[in-house]
Amino acid sequence: MDDKKINQGLLWSIGPQFFTYTLSLVFTAVLSRLVLPAEYGLFNLVSTVTAFFMVFADGGIVWSIVSKKEIKDQEVINLYWINVLIGGLMSVTCILIAPFVVAFYGYEELKQLLPVMGLNFLITGFTVPGTMWLKRGLLLKKLAIINLLSLIIGGVVGILAAKNGFGYWSLAIQALTKSTLTMLAIHTVSGMPMGWFSRKTHVGTMLRFSGGLLGFGAVNYFSRNLDNVVIGKFAGVEELAFYAKAYFLMTLPSMLTTAGLSGMMVALLARYQDDKVKFQGYYKNALRLVTLLCCPIAGYFFTFPEDVILLFYGEQWLMAAPLLQVLAIACLTQPMHNTMGWLFTASGQSRKMFHWGCFAAIFLSAGFLVGAQWGAIGVAISYTVVMGLCLTLGALKVAHSAAGIKLWPSIKYLLLVLVSSIFALLITFFIDKILNQELQLLSRIFIRSTLLVIAYAAMLLFFYRSQFFNLFKLKTTS
Repeated sequence: MDDKKINQGLLWSIGPQFFTYTLSLVFTAVLSRLVLPAEYGLFNLVSTVTAFFMVFADGGIVWSIVSKKEIKDQEVINLYWINVLIGGLMSVTCILIAPFVVAFYGYEELKQLLPVMGLNFLITGFTVPGTMWLKRGLLLKKLAIINLLSLIIGGVVGILAAKNGFGYWSLAIQALTKSTLTMLAIHTVSGMPMGWFSRKTHVGTMLRFSGGLLGFGAVNYFSRNLDNVVIGKFAGVEELAFYAKAYFLMTLPSMLTTAGLSGMMVALLARYQDDKVKFQGYYKNALRLVTLLCCPIAGYFFTFPEDVILLFYGEQWLMAAPLLQVLAIACLTQPMHNTMGWLFTASGQSRKMFHWGCFAAIFLSAGFLVGAQWGAIGVAISYTVVMGLCLTLGALKVAHSAAGIKLWPSIKYLLLVLVSSIFALLITFFIDKILNQELQLLSRIFIRSTLLVIAYAAMLLFFYRSQFFNLFKLKTTS
């Protein structure tokens, strides 16, 4: 596979992801003005529960479709039906546990909302194998178009429901509409082998590989969602809603980069797992690209958090601004942290990934329990210190070792990008202070973001000069 085709795949991974999450923010901005924070909080409580089951329904079993060098049609078909079965079981489980969730949180509305949202697991069970098949073939253009169209239709339906007074149900309607349309489109265009399950074709090896991914996903879920559980239980649904809004924005750079690139990078790195020079070359270029794109966003969140909250959510959500500022450091480091999954998965080291996840979950969970004494702000500080600062470097170190490559060449590749972003942020901050003008929100955001982009581009041009345009490509060498 040549660099031209790889960079075309890169374009169709990140480009549509950018438009997808821009549209997602637009729909969120509208819905945030139609749905009350307390109603959002109820939906967030359900999302905390369903996120655990999504670990099992959302591709853990079928990552082998992407990462395995050669795979038979019947193996794909068997994995498909196993994934559907798991999705169905998760949907039934949501019905069974609903009374216990109500008893724990004390909100009767969850008794109906949880089973309805549980339908997503069955829908996802049908959808994910075809998605993985498209990623294996690097047919990312088709996947991007499907995601974009389903997002638009789901968002419009959700807004119409909210305007007609459906409250938190409008959020459920939006999610179910999007997932259903995605399922139908994937089945139409994926070209994945279809048929009935066959006992003659064994998938035990692939399931054992997936077991490590599922184990990591489970412990990762527990540690990553304990923050929502403790806030929802002890601080209430409104404070949870503010935290969830800030957390969503914090994850935005990761969603724009590592989430969009994951399928492509796992498939690409798996092809070169026996050629460590190319393996590390492509990985460190991708890591630098992720950092390059995330730095200015994280910097703006840290320096001007109220701008972001007012733009996307409105004045009723201003209590989320200090939470976003605290989480801004994790906003930068989380995308770097998430790339460790590429290394573990592409090199077939899912068990080591699970072991690391157990280690990290203990420390992150302890941090949340300590931070919960100070409410949402204490939990946000704990997340930033433990995950954003302490665990990221450790995760990258363990993942590099598992993949058989060295950490320092990858880290060294990031230094000039990080230095450029720091200088750009300082320049923007001081110029903004000098101007010190009272402006309307949109004018203020336009001036500040323009200053930041210009300063950042100038710093990158200064440090990289002739290599500037290579920063936006994936190559084995710089």
